[in-house]
Amino acid sequence: MKFNDERDIFFKRRFGMFVHWGLYSIPAWHEQIIWRGRFKRSEYEKYIDQFNPTKFDPDEWIDIAKEAGMEYICFTTKHHDGFANWPSKYTKYSVTNTPWKNGKGDVVREFVNACRKYGIKIGLYYSPAQWGNEISFENEKEYDDYFINQITELLTNYGKIDYLWFDGCGSENHNYDKDRIIATIRGLQP
Repeated sequence: MKFNDERDIFFKRRFGMFVHWGLYSIPAWHEQIIWRGRFKRSEYEKYIDQFNPTKFDPDEWIDIAKEAGMEYICFTTKHHDGFANWPSKYTKYSVTNTPWKNGKGDVVREFVNACRKYGIKIGLYYSPAQWGNEISFENEKEYDDYFINQITELLTNYGKIDYLWFDGCGSENHNYDKDRIIATIRGLQP
C-alpha cells in the first residue's frame, strides 16, 4: 500500500494511544451505561465541583508513550456528556467552572504542549453529541454553529493539530452540514 500524505496517519504510524479522560472519569463509570440510557448528563454534572486532577501530568503520559515507541496520541477534548476539557467560551460546562487551577486550567493545552515536547503527533477526539446540554439537536443550524465554534477553538488556539477524530454516537438523528463543517476545518488547518 502506498502512502501519499499525512492523512494516512494511522497506517503510517501504526502504534499510538487513544486517551479517553474527562469528567466521566471521576465516578469511573463505563460509558456503556450511559449509552444504554441509564444515566443522563445530569448524572455527570454533579461531579463538576470534584474535577480537580492535581496529579494530572501529561508529560508523564507522553514520555511513557514515546518510550514505548508510540508516534501519536488522540486525546478526548469533549465526550458525549458535553464537558469541554478546555476553557470553551461556548459552554459553561467546561474546565472553567471546576476547582482545578481555580478554573484557569486547560487540559487540552497541557496535553498538546507535552506532545510537542516529546515529538508525538497530536490527535484531538471530539464528540459532537451534546447529551442534555444547553444546545439541542432540534435546531440543526444552531447545533452545527456550536459544533463549528468549538472545533474552531480547538484548531486555532493550539497550533497545528495532526488529526481530528469525530464520534457521532448519540447524534445519529442529526443531519450535519458536512460541507460547511469540512470547509471550516480545512480552512483553518488545510
